[in-house]
Amino acid sequence: MKKNIKIIIAVIIAVALIFFVIIKPQVAKSYYKKGKALADSSLTDSALVYFNKALAWRSNYTAALYQRANIYLKYDSLKLALADCDKAVKINKNFDGIYLLRGEVLYKLKEYSKALSDLTKSIEKNFNLPMSHTLRGMTYFALAKNDSA
Repeated sequence: MKKNIKIIIAVIIAVALIFFVIIKPQVAKSYYKKGKALADSSLTDSALVYFNKALAWRSNYTAALYQRANIYLKYDSLKLALADCDKAVKINKNFDGIYLLRGEVLYKLKEYSKALSDLTKSIEKNFNLPMSHTLRGMTYFALAKNDSA
């Protein structure tokens, strides 16, 4: 009897592990892909719903955090955008474009010194992003460092 209970418990644990290791990330990915397609079609309200669903399934989904932060930036929900950027950086500091996005959010929040730091990191990671250079120049100007702009 005890042996049967142990086997049943082992099977339940195995099924749960399969769900969380294999199925859960796939569900999050499908929500992300749908959200990305909607965002690319400028249907940001609907895209936001799908990015939220992806993050409900996988809270450390860097790409979904990045995309949601982009939408929050468009809606001028700067604190929410910054929170998503900060979380994305903590998860993956090498995520492509995250420092440019966070730099833009910080610039709009008038946190120019922090913006300058992120925009410099963005340029160091990918020199060929013109927006990083433009925004960094604008940030120098906002800091009254016109000779650096």
